[in-house]
Amino acid sequence: MLLLFFYHYIKLKSFSSKNSHIDTIIVSLNYDDLWEIREDRFLGDERIEQKMNQNIFMFEIEDYFDLLKANPVSVILQSLVMYSEFYNLQIEGRSLIGEYKILERYKLEQAKEIFWEGKEEDVSGVISQSELKYLIRVYKYCESHHLKLILINTPLHPLLEKELNKHEKDHIDLINKNMPNASYLNHANFVLPDSAFSDLSHLNYKGATIYSQYLQEQFDK
Repeated sequence: MLLLFFYHYIKLKSFSSKNSHIDTIIVSLNYDDLWEIREDRFLGDERIEQKMNQNIFMFEIEDYFDLLKANPVSVILQSLVMYSEFYNLQIEGRSLIGEYKILERYKLEQAKEIFWEGKEEDVSGVISQSELKYLIRVYKYCESHHLKLILINTPLHPLLEKELNKHEKDHIDLINKNMPNASYLNHANFVLPDSAFSDLSHLNYKGATIYSQYLQEQFDK
């Protein structure tokens, strides 16, 4: 099963090969990004359609067959749809990459309610081996191409950060074991007002602006 890091890997290969000036890769890695429990939401028909539309032109044959094994029906159907989509891209000159969309969504209160309703559920933190495989491929690609890899545990709302930070040691141990030369920055407890969050794990445009400015200042030092 594949989700975030599968797409990170194929994008990394494509963009770095065409932009030789790039020397540093920054990848978000929150406490629960590698957990098996997150896989299903990224393998539904809607997500397959969205992600294939955006990324299939960067696939290598191995990437395509890995995705095919994860959700064969949706991938085959979407492959057929893509023929017409590519035609539209060529005729209309549309692009599916290089855009930034301001996230104005504010669903924090609903996210808090869902959080408290599921508070008693056991969260095991079982690691998705397929996701870990692709994150390690990101790391090895960076190593072999002399790219500095920075992993960032991005800001979480305090409610969620308090719940997940008990996994911090396992999180760091996993990084040290599998990606010893990667740099790791833990910003999960970065202080932001509620108005900066779109939900418990995502920033809206206000939070993104504040956090991006902070990162720029840190990397410019």
